Amino acid sequence: MLKAYRYRLLPTDEQKAILTGWMGSCRFIFNLGLETKIAVWTSAQKSITCFDLMKQLTELKKTTDWLCECPRQSLESAIANLDNAYTSFFKKRGGFPKFKKRSDKQSIIFRNDSRIVDDKIRLTKIGFIQMVLHRPLGEGEIRTVTVTKTPTGKYFVSILVNNGKELPNKKPIKNKSTVKALPKAGDLKHKS
Repeated sequence: MLKAYRYRLLPTDEQKAILTGWMGSCRFIFNLGLETKIAVWTSAQKSITCFDLMKQLTELKKTTDWLCECPRQSLESAIANLDNAYTSFFKKRGGFPKFKKRSDKQSIIFRNDSRIVDDKIRLTKIGFIQMVLHRPLGEGEIRTVTVTKTPTGKYFVSILVNNGKELPNKKPIKNKSTVKALPKAGDLKHKS
């Protein structure tokens, strides 16, 4: 079973600068991917896959040095998030994806060797960052680590852990204790 834990992050000024730059790279890749998807759809009525966008990312990194500083898996996660939002729109499960702005809440996802030692978390290419452990982290394998920066400048980390447990069985529905839906206005018959 997957469970998320959220903590306050206290990066140094140098770490803040690195994280802010990487979040900007992920935002750039998301917006570029969305622009590409829109352009391909309007010109050819075709959908471009996330794998095609990841191939374009490889070519783009050859000519753009500042993209190479950001972890590749974080950039690929931005593309995967865009593809999920785009697919959800066409399945009528959400609105059309919007371009990300610098003033919005920003985030970056780390998918590999993050680990926690005492009250610090180790992130790829940054090292250890101080965090406020207000409750213990559950046992299990760390799947993803998402660092978020709020518009007010605060940093948080969400750690997704697979604890190896199975989801509990759903309780059966009891007719006596279930709240029944009210009839619709058109279903009510007026007696005269």
